[in-house]
Amino acid sequence: MVLPTVALFIAIYRPSAFQFQLRDLRYYIVAGLVGITGSNLSWAASVQINKPAVAAALAFSAPAFVAVGDRLIFGTRLGILQVGAILVNLLGCGLVAGVHTPAQLAHSRAGLMVALANALAFSVYTLFGRAVARDGQRDPLTYLLALFAVGAVGLLTWGLLAEGFRLFALHLDGTGWVLLGSLAAGPTLGAYALYNSSLRDLPATLASLITTLEPPMVAIFASVLLSRYIKGVQWLGIGLIVSGVLAIQLGMRTRYRGRKTSRE
Repeated sequence: MVLPTVALFIAIYRPSAFQFQLRDLRYYIVAGLVGITGSNLSWAASVQINKPAVAAALAFSAPAFVAVGDRLIFGTRLGILQVGAILVNLLGCGLVAGVHTPAQLAHSRAGLMVALANALAFSVYTLFGRAVARDGQRDPLTYLLALFAVGAVGLLTWGLLAEGFRLFALHLDGTGWVLLGSLAAGPTLGAYALYNSSLRDLPATLASLITTLEPPMVAIFASVLLSRYIKGVQWLGIGLIVSGVLAIQLGMRTRYRGRKTSRE
């Protein structure tokens, strides 16, 4: 449902985005299969094996993988502040998700491997997106369309092999279809588009760290809208995540001011 939405938007506002270079096809295939197909499949498998809390906590280990890739590929330096922020965020995500002991994360070797594969898939997607953004030669809308086209083919192929034509038997009423369409066009497409846009101006490590604000935002909205109770340890996790993100942003701001002063 996301793919035709992107295509319709491009057809109306920027038809030139349908054009792409054949030399870029291999990048789109890798990014789409890993970032869309692989990420969604590994997430679904992780939730089934690990249950949502552990799956979410391990999924947000992605900034650690991104930081390593950012250093190796783009030469981004990792200071003590960045490493500390990543560790603090990992701890905060675990607490918000309700994971209090390391044993909860490693109760199943297969589950741990699937969850880390999910984090790694998101990391590959992030690093590819950062490379495209830095290059500046590819239209961001073309990149987004290609990602979802490849990802959709990958998911469809996997689904047909796993479930056959039962894959298309969605037992939803009118309200269900409206909600599903809204979820596709809004949070799903919007999240990918905004995240890709952020990679134009932010280092990959910082962009991935900011995504860890998702668990505390979910917890707070669930408390306000669904009357869910937030435990004290979850508030601690929320504080750690926000502190980690703020610390690394302040560190970048200080570094930028230092460079500006030295130039003057």
